[in-house]
Amino acid sequence: MENDEISLLVKNLSDAIVCRVNRDFKQFNLTMQQLKILLFLMEARYHHEETTQKDIQRYMRLSHSTVISILKSMELKGFIETAVSKQDKRLKTVAPTHQDDPLIKGVLEKKKAIEDHLLEGFTSEERANLKVYLEKMYHNIAEV
Repeated sequence: MENDEISLLVKNLSDAIVCRVNRDFKQFNLTMQQLKILLFLMEARYHHEETTQKDIQRYMRLSHSTVISILKSMELKGFIETAVSKQDKRLKTVAPTHQDDPLIKGVLEKKKAIEDHLLEGFTSEERANLKVYLEKMYHNIAEV
């Protein structure tokens, strides 16, 4: 029974985070999935890595068709650009368009504010422990 309660709390927390992010990022015209992809792309660009649609599929654990749909929407909104890979012409690369744009700075500030609010009242040690516990739980349940 106790494990059921934990899994329910985790699910409820996940749902609440998605609702909050979708609500707060509506001003940027971004959904939770689009935000995750944009942050993933920004991280890859920071490390000077080429990112393909397949990389996004693996990272997001979504089907090819779902990723294509999300990326098309993001491209129409001007958040990303796609191109044929220079390394493998069969692949399509994806990159953020507004790396230093004020919009991106606003997105990053809003993301940090949500995370800070979520962890309000936690000590540094509690935050570190929580991260370890969540990673263990994810490892326990994730398909490898």
